[in-house]
Amino acid sequence: MAKVQSKSETTKSFGLKLLKRNKFKWFGYHLTGMLYYQNPNSELAKSYRNSFYCCNSIEVDANGLAISLWCKNRWCPLCQRNKMGAMINAYYDRLQMEKEMYFVTLSRRNVGAADLKAELDRLQALWRTIAMSRRYKRAIKEGVIGIRKLECTYHGTQTLKDGSPDPWYDTFHPHFHILISSRELAKWMVEEWLRLSPDSSDRQSQDCKKVNSDGSYLEIFKYFTKLIAKDSSGKRFFDALNMNTIFEAMQHRRVYFRLGTGKSWGVAEVNEEDIEQAAVLDTDASSGVYKWEEFEKEFGYYEIESGEVLTELPKSGSLYDMVTDSEQRIGVPVNK
Repeated sequence: MAKVQSKSETTKSFGLKLLKRNKFKWFGYHLTGMLYYQNPNSELAKSYRNSFYCCNSIEVDANGLAISLWCKNRWCPLCQRNKMGAMINAYYDRLQMEKEMYFVTLSRRNVGAADLKAELDRLQALWRTIAMSRRYKRAIKEGVIGIRKLECTYHGTQTLKDGSPDPWYDTFHPHFHILISSRELAKWMVEEWLRLSPDSSDRQSQDCKKVNSDGSYLEIFKYFTKLIAKDSSGKRFFDALNMNTIFEAMQHRRVYFRLGTGKSWGVAEVNEEDIEQAAVLDTDASSGVYKWEEFEKEFGYYEIESGEVLTELPKSGSLYDMVTDSEQRIGVPVNK
């Protein structure tokens, strides 16, 4: 395909809208490649391969509507941003109407890879016990609302700040974050969690703090795991091997769960798994099909027939350096 270097006036504003999508499309494409090639026998291998094609093309119709398809997978930065945005749009204004909101963390001891799925089952069983209690049900009936998120992170630090060996090195940390509109219920959750799970790491690992309405609520909508890790020298990289362990253990489990009755919320519920696969944007771009392509020094969306540049970014910056270094570590092939 021939590639021209000029942008048409009719596509400039649309191109600005697509700059972030272009960036995260590139990141997701390479991230998926690392997951796929470092974990060839993963039960998610087929899904990893499917993510190569997420938002691979954008079709603009005669009415200026631009449509592209998402892979909807949890490791895809594009799709996670889409899901996060949908939930913020649905819930943020309603959460701000509450007089008080509390951020609760409930956790247990770290576990090894072989025990991760069983530990996630254990966490969810503990939560069901809390949710079935009369204390919790009464609070919900009285109008308490909130959001529960299941998270899991990998602990890859080999030494502590003082240079001594880290006892939690090479372990996984599944835990709950809960945003709840009742101080009383928030504090009770922590006490009940410790009572039901006396082998939890310690009281300090459980947290309950009041949050402000100045954007702190958005913390609950962030990714359920940290995609970027640091090695022993502090250098950032993508840890495809351990991320695959987390993604396998988390499949078929809901990350976000809305707490409270539909009447108390007063807004429709958004299920992260049911968010529309098609993304539609209003644009002034010329009608046509724009395909995402990666070249030696840049990447972006280009019109299939004319090669016209819709949006383009250079291969430079900290994200590019981190991804390139990560791929070199594991020997991911250049042409996927």
